[in-house]
Amino acid sequence: YNWVKFWGSQHHPTDWTARFFKLSFPGIRVSVYNLHQEGEIFSNFVCQTVPGAKNFCDALRRGEGEPAPSMNPTVPFEHDILAAAAHAAGLITTKAPVPKREYVRKKFLDAFPDVPSRPGMKYHCLAEDVLEKLLATSIQYEKTVYVKYFSPPQEAEERTRFFKDLELEQRNSFEEYIREKKFCNWDVDYILEHDLEIRNWFKNLK
Repeated sequence: YNWVKFWGSQHHPTDWTARFFKLSFPGIRVSVYNLHQEGEIFSNFVCQTVPGAKNFCDALRRGEGEPAPSMNPTVPFEHDILAAAAHAAGLITTKAPVPKREYVRKKFLDAFPDVPSRPGMKYHCLAEDVLEKLLATSIQYEKTVYVKYFSPPQEAEERTRFFKDLELEQRNSFEEYIREKKFCNWDVDYILEHDLEIRNWFKNLK
């Protein structure tokens, strides 16, 4: 969403990055790796992208070695935004030095591990028309990237069916994101005003 808002919808962020490297380093070979394909992300990446890694790839396929590291992890910032709002509202009165954001986040998560489930929780979400435009742009992005960097079917009927299935999958994922409020932020002002337990927690933070 922020990419479309601030950079425009002409190029998918992946396409923009690939174009940037090609322009910056003439002659460089750029490959785009599909994070959304079937299979385990790390194993797919090693087997498809890393040169000369056949033995490593075979070991991963056999399930040998340590568990694969998390690839492309999601890091929520809602707790940080809430803490910043609490500080701005004068609720955090800890004497200098002011506690670091990472410290406050960890302490808050220990005290309130599931804020969205609290009674009366409110959010700021994208408007319906903005969501519709975002979905349309996302679908066009995805098709452009697949045509340019991957190998969709060439036979007309099969190609049409492939992109219809791709769009359906994308629409379903988008609806799931809406249900999970991925396009929303906590209404931190409301929380600090109406959730007295959280408000008092910030007041007593040490």
